[in-house]
Amino acid sequence: MKRLLFILSALLPLPVFAEIPDSWRAEWSSPSAAMRPLQIVHSGGLAHDTPEKMAYYSHACGLGGIVCNVGPESYLENDDQWKRLIDAVASAKAVGLRVWIYDEDGYPSPQAGGLTLRGRPDLESMSLVYDAERPGMWVRPAYEHTHASSNHAAMRRYPNLLHPETTQRFLKLTHEQYRDRLGEELFGHVEAFFTDEPSTNVLNIGQVPPEIAARMKKDDLPDPNIRPLPMVPWTDDLCERYEEKYGEDLYPARIMLFMVDTDEAKKTRRQYWQLVGELCRDRYYGEIQKWCAANGVASSGHTLHEEPTHSHVPLDGNKLDVLRQMDIPGLDILSSNPKQAFYGGWRAAAFPASAAWHTGRRKVMTEVCDLLEQLYGGGHVDLETMCAAAALQAAMGVTEFTLYYSINPRGEETHRKYCEYVGRLNAILRDAKPVYDVALYYPIAELQAEYLPHAEPLDLGRQSPETRRLVANFEDTGLWLLRHQIPFVIAEEKPESIKYMVETVADAEKLQISGMPRITPENSWIMLGRFERDGRDIFVVYNADEDYEGTLIIPWTSSGKWSVLDPATGEISSFDVVSVKSSEPFSVKLRHKQTLIFVSGE
Repeated sequence: MKRLLFILSALLPLPVFAEIPDSWRAEWSSPSAAMRPLQIVHSGGLAHDTPEKMAYYSHACGLGGIVCNVGPESYLENDDQWKRLIDAVASAKAVGLRVWIYDEDGYPSPQAGGLTLRGRPDLESMSLVYDAERPGMWVRPAYEHTHASSNHAAMRRYPNLLHPETTQRFLKLTHEQYRDRLGEELFGHVEAFFTDEPSTNVLNIGQVPPEIAARMKKDDLPDPNIRPLPMVPWTDDLCERYEEKYGEDLYPARIMLFMVDTDEAKKTRRQYWQLVGELCRDRYYGEIQKWCAANGVASSGHTLHEEPTHSHVPLDGNKLDVLRQMDIPGLDILSSNPKQAFYGGWRAAAFPASAAWHTGRRKVMTEVCDLLEQLYGGGHVDLETMCAAAALQAAMGVTEFTLYYSINPRGEETHRKYCEYVGRLNAILRDAKPVYDVALYYPIAELQAEYLPHAEPLDLGRQSPETRRLVANFEDTGLWLLRHQIPFVIAEEKPESIKYMVETVADAEKLQISGMPRITPENSWIMLGRFERDGRDIFVVYNADEDYEGTLIIPWTSSGKWSVLDPATGEISSFDVVSVKSSEPFSVKLRHKQTLIFVSGE
């Protein structure tokens, strides 16, 4: 195998017409709505319910679509709000904007704004709790000290994802109303439903600050007399399903979910959480996916608390498995810090991207904004930072950008330039397939066996030494791969098409002698994404830190003419790749926050 080294530079040879297909170049020059972001416009875009007003989003702001929902006043039951939503969708269709439906009033789904539980209190999320002071176990509603009572939207009791009737009721109240009220023609224009942060709701992830709690809707005030206790999810037929699956009686073994460190206890916990994950997958995500498939739309959205690996067991059972039941699995990253992926953000993006890869799908959704910068005094980020945040997610596989970025005070021109930037990324990458040689082992079975619930807010330090070791191995190894420009997919077992499975940093370090890309001098703030499209190789190179100059070595099999594309300027150049010995120096120059895309010839 020859090693090809090529110059990555903002100052490339004089532009010539690069040898990329005409269809790619056309999208690159003028990205269509399919390639551009969608603005999240809650309450049905009430200020833009005519074609003339809706054109503001496409013409002035450069957007490709909207994510909308019916207005909050008498949510799902107000004919006037439905008419405004219908007018908004009709107007979006008239001006060529894509339409997604957000499936909740606030979040988390599947509350249907409280209607899911109205008249059906038996569908409320339930938990089995353990009190060491009594001692004893019993079942109680999972509300106090959970995400449902402490978020940025509403204090509202939460439905049980494990109950076999919950999702059917939610679909009837929400999805079926959108279908029926919009009618065949307008509903045919809807691309996807966006579900937001569903979970088992049995984890104390901490309380929101008092100033945020003061602004929350207070549909159900938490009972201050309800003590925080360790809890696990429960539903009426859980013991029956457990015996059906494992041939064992869960009821006398329940104490093992809270304590006991024997092999038998770990087996029980692993089996229990595996079942919980399957019920979440099949009874919530799977039912939504089936309904969407039957009605010609895609299922999308994202789960709760993606970044902390030790939250996956209690919130989902198996994060990767539930995401595989989405047609367009997604994430949210509430910060636009250009280095966010090098912190916890890589995990938020890698899980849905991996889920899509495992199921042979390409689209991956992100909910993106600069909320954390605004909350902590940084204010609205600038255009360059917005584009950098988009590029780092695109390099990891994201294609569908749904925006909470406010159009003002940055203004329409900034928004339009950002949308053009995302459109150019997608012009090359959306129809490309991510390429991975490496799989990062996801130790979910081991984490299920080790997990013990605690009453206090989520804290890895309260988990077992083995859990801490597993989490550290997973998170440190993924970060090492990212910082060494090695694209990877997350997997529970080695896929047939993958060459290497790694579990520790020590495993990953061995890859550097296995023909993997490398940068010299080493720079841990440069990210590499690798894709393939129509027989062409594509590399996305992103610099999160200060200006860099060095040498990039990428193994390859043949030389030839390559195209280099700058999504910030729209410029396309071409250059010849020269085969040389790996020891010879070639210049690599990337500005701070710059991204370049390299495409091979035929």
